[in-house]
Amino acid sequence: MLKTNPHDHTLFKIYLNELERLAVSAGFEVVDKIVQTRTKPKTNFLIGRGKVKELKELVKTLNVDYVIFYNSLSSRQKLFLSIELKCEVIDRYELTLMIFENSAQDNISKLQIEYAWLRKLTPFFKLEASIKYKGEHPFFRSMGEYAFYKKLNMVKRKEKTIRLSLEKLVWERLRQIDERKKLGIPTIVLAGMYNAGKTALFNAICGCNKPVSDSPFTTLSSKYQLSEIESQKTFFVDTIGFVVDLDPMLIESFKLNILDLRSADIVILLVALDDPLEIIELKFKESIKILKNIGVEEKRIIIAMNKADLLNGEKRAALSLFLTSLLSGFEWCFVSAKEKEYSSLLSLITKKLQELNRPQSPPQTASMFISRRTFQSSSS
Repeated sequence: MLKTNPHDHTLFKIYLNELERLAVSAGFEVVDKIVQTRTKPKTNFLIGRGKVKELKELVKTLNVDYVIFYNSLSSRQKLFLSIELKCEVIDRYELTLMIFENSAQDNISKLQIEYAWLRKLTPFFKLEASIKYKGEHPFFRSMGEYAFYKKLNMVKRKEKTIRLSLEKLVWERLRQIDERKKLGIPTIVLAGMYNAGKTALFNAICGCNKPVSDSPFTTLSSKYQLSEIESQKTFFVDTIGFVVDLDPMLIESFKLNILDLRSADIVILLVALDDPLEIIELKFKESIKILKNIGVEEKRIIIAMNKADLLNGEKRAALSLFLTSLLSGFEWCFVSAKEKEYSSLLSLITKKLQELNRPQSPPQTASMFISRRTFQSSSS
């Protein structure tokens, strides 16, 4: 990991632990962790030459198969590191996609994952091939160069085919969203970091039995269920989990999930209470940032602090003081998907729907403007 903020003595440890957890989930055995502090990443290797040399020795000594970087690697950095270290080099984006692949069950998820892979690796493949066949021009289109262009064109065609397929799915999803709007059925989307308990709460509220696992990203494609809250028909949607410091390109590759969040009447942001306070705060702030980047307004967000069953009365009271400050400006409540304790959440949803459906009175400035225009017209 490259740490670019020399004054960060805590946050990078959280990020590194998160990376280790993801690596273990993907089936890797983590044998060591290395951090370098530099204010600016190096163009070719991300890290400095001395650290590359140290890492190379470690790879050889420990017989390492993969080196996983927390930082996003450019195609150039990935290629040069792979050549220098003589092993597979991946970043957190690729690691996340590996976990997605292990969890993918439906065709839509697999299609989105493949598209994300192609977007990431096509530039790398082009750079790798350009270096490999550099200088190999004994005559026009040597065999190596010909093979390169043939493979590159095949990859481009595949990427285009998948992109067009996803665009069709996007239009179909937009049509479904529009149909729900016409029916007047509000949509409630559950969002949050992976393992926050979204699917467990979805099952509890909707009476479903969708797969739940401690492994990250059990849910990749959105799940829908028509339910009722105080005789009000409501669509509940369970979506893919977030990760801390989520790569924007990864978000862009999962447009179908973004559409569900962006079009929701209410987004229930689940935050798990089984983490230390600093991680609870980090995950909450990161989740809010992701939702804002997607286009979800704060007024449509309700915070559900899940796994409240882990708290006794004294702990809950003490934690409430911390959360009241942290969640200032948001409506929030404690929930427990495990114990099916979510009545407070349903009350907040009902209240929020009433607020959102309430006609808005025009601003005072607009009224004054209209009055002046009317007055001028009558006098003329």
